[in-house]
Amino acid sequence: MDDAAHREPLSIPRGHPENLFDIGPVLAESRGARASMPAGPWLRGGDGRLSPAGLGVLLDDVLGQAVLIKRPAGLWSVTTELNIDVAAPLPADRQTVTATALPVLLDDAGGLARAEVQDAAGRCLAVGTTWARFVAGVPAEVLDPPRLAGDLDRGECLSDLLQVRIPDSGLLELPPRVDLGNPRGAVHGGVLLCLAVMSAEQALHDSQLEVASVRVVYLRPAAHELKFVPVIVHRGRSLGVVRVDVENAAGALCTSATVTARSAAGPRAGT
Repeated sequence: MDDAAHREPLSIPRGHPENLFDIGPVLAESRGARASMPAGPWLRGGDGRLSPAGLGVLLDDVLGQAVLIKRPAGLWSVTTELNIDVAAPLPADRQTVTATALPVLLDDAGGLARAEVQDAAGRCLAVGTTWARFVAGVPAEVLDPPRLAGDLDRGECLSDLLQVRIPDSGLLELPPRVDLGNPRGAVHGGVLLCLAVMSAEQALHDSQLEVASVRVVYLRPAAHELKFVPVIVHRGRSLGVVRVDVENAAGALCTSATVTARSAAGPRAGT
């Protein structure tokens, strides 16, 4: 890649999803990117605990910014894969968590980046990776960010925050939501991850399993009416796997997520 074709990386703008999760500015640094957000009660899942689903927008943004470090002029990047491995529960005391990302591979097509989310004491909470691809054109919202609401009532759980209600089956039908969009006009990749995890958690709601990892593949822009369809691939006492497919109104597959949940209890539990 010709260095002369590069320009200083534009920053991912603070749009509606970032405002919703109270994510601070995504900072492009010399070697990578960084962003922070508070871990408030609005990140609670259906079981009352803070859910790693709430890390979706933060990680998608900071990992995407790391790929943009060597963005060729006139191009932007889109996420094609986003993965999260959970190392520890999110803190429940509203403390700030910070994601720091570095590129692993950058080439003419896009790149691979890796991030770590840490709490205020430096403890690793999650590890994220992304594959991103360069596309032609910088979205207008990047150059002219939208006006955002001031103080928000984020509620007491993710369902309040995102204004969705997911039935016990985990099946979610999402109407068109401009407030959940990314700079290119589709639903933000981190929001798609968040809702997919919420769907999977609900499908496993009567188990004792906790989300351990999320693997999301983005196949086409997710816009207009969407349906999140969970399928339980495996459900055991120590491990569960749920696939959540996101379909548009025409039935085309936009996103496919695989959520793995595990039991924190070891083999000697109950003995």
